[in-house]
Amino acid sequence: MSTDIPRPRGEPGQESRFDLPGEELGLTPIRDAVSSVLRARGLSAAAALAEITSVWQQIVGEQVANRVVPVALHAGELVCEAPDQAWATEMRLLSDTVLARLAEELGYPVATRCSVRVRPRSTQ
Repeated sequence: MSTDIPRPRGEPGQESRFDLPGEELGLTPIRDAVSSVLRARGLSAAAALAEITSVWQQIVGEQVANRVVPVALHAGELVCEAPDQAWATEMRLLSDTVLARLAEELGYPVATRCSVRVRPRSTQ
């Protein structure tokens, strides 16, 4: 009986990875494909921001990710937006840890600094 349910793999006690449909065919994950296209067009900052966005919730957790979002990457500085000053301050306090976890997850130091601005409120 065949099943399409992903199966965990890896060594016991290690973070498991799942066998995903298409993986055995050598298909490229969408994150890698988008990054490759952006880099090929000379948009490496956009590619890096796409990579950051793809792992953001995993790095900062759901509560922070629902409020603070990465919006730009300029000259090694990750720019994030928060809904208010309290969340901006929280993100500033977490920034060194977040940058280290991003580097670990992505395999390279994507940014060396992080700035946080308060998102402008809409006037509707």
